[in-house]
Amino acid sequence: MRKGSADSVAKEYRMNGSAAYEVSVTRESTAQPLRKPKRLPDAKVYYPPVKKEKVKLKIAPLTILGTATVAVLLFFVIFNYARLYEAKMAAAELEETYAGLLAEQNALTGQYESALDLGEIEERAREMGMSEPQSNQIVYVQIPDGAVETPTEEETDPISQVFASFTATVESAMEYFS
Repeated sequence: MRKGSADSVAKEYRMNGSAAYEVSVTRESTAQPLRKPKRLPDAKVYYPPVKKEKVKLKIAPLTILGTATVAVLLFFVIFNYARLYEAKMAAAELEETYAGLLAEQNALTGQYESALDLGEIEERAREMGMSEPQSNQIVYVQIPDGAVETPTEEETDPISQVFASFTATVESAMEYFS
């Protein structure tokens, strides 16, 4: 605190009474610095040994079954895509062959039509030793009504078709990998 009378303090603060004073300007700090308490050494902590337990991996049987099913189905999808690719390549080759054969057919048809002379054909056949058939050489074929096969309902059933397709895929896969 500054030394002096109450009037000097009032002049210095320019107010009277119990008004708040700005303490930091007029007074010196009387507080003692804080002392940090002495820190005690940490007590030794004893941790009991931890037993390492073997963790057993628990997998549900349905998870294994589902994963196996997905793997098998994925194999079939990939295998069928490979077969589809092979079939497309074979179809493309067959289309090229077909186009070539059509061109050859058109050329041969033109040659045939230009060379069509029945007298010349008959003469050539006689030279080769051919003759017209005798009545005892002609054979007629009779097909009984029950001999013609028609597809049954079992063959047109969608479930049996799916099963037949599945077995054909498995047989094809076994043949492919053998």
